[in-house]
Amino acid sequence: MDRTIPYGATILLAFIRKTEVGREDRASYDVIFANKQGKLPVPLTSMTYGDIIDAQRAWSKNHGSSAAGAYQFMRATLIDLAKANPWISGSDPFTPELQDQLGYQLLLRRGYAPAARTIVRLMTIDRNNLTKAQTMTVAAIEERLPDLVEARDVVESFHGMLRRKSSGDLGAWIERAAKSLVASFANGVIRDRAAIQKAITSQWSNGQTEGQITKLKLIKRQMYGKRSADGVRLEVPWHKRLDIGYRPALNNAGQGLR
Repeated sequence: MDRTIPYGATILLAFIRKTEVGREDRASYDVIFANKQGKLPVPLTSMTYGDIIDAQRAWSKNHGSSAAGAYQFMRATLIDLAKANPWISGSDPFTPELQDQLGYQLLLRRGYAPAARTIVRLMTIDRNNLTKAQTMTVAAIEERLPDLVEARDVVESFHGMLRRKSSGDLGAWIERAAKSLVASFANGVIRDRAAIQKAITSQWSNGQTEGQITKLKLIKRQMYGKRSADGVRLEVPWHKRLDIGYRPALNNAGQGLR
């Protein structure tokens, strides 16, 4: 199974594969309708995408159906998938990984949706860093949720303002954002507009402060359950203890706590 496909989708695809061809192993990707794959000159996974589409016309006449692969793709379906996904080439081998990606594409068409956290992550990743499966997911999201696409573009334009330090674009951005899914964020920007304009143009940043706060919170969370002073000291690296003159407490046997 293609590891770039969300885990929940892989479970559903495995169920569909078992239902369609009666097996889940590697050989399931070479099955054609009525289990006639033994009559093929080469295994299905050794053929190219284009070869299979060409051969499926004869399979429909000879076997009663053009269904092929682990998910029993019909000829019309493969043609339609190739038109909808420019990254698919007729010279691509019909590998198990490609079949999984095509099966996942069909799940997306039928309404399958990844977790909200996954959607947010995929919508904010640079397009050049997406896998084929992730690209299909983003394409399906953009097709069905145009408002979410607009919200992503609004957020990216705000980041652009910060990078360019162009506070003059803030007014137009607020007007656009107020009509999008991030309208509540736009209202907050309106309330603190003067401060935000200065933050955009200022050379100073509180990034260093926020980083130290994050580090402090991490240490605080590590302290949960360690209420004694010695328990807290155990979290301090040895070289730091020597710097501050700390000496570990001894237990009854005269051994250090660590």
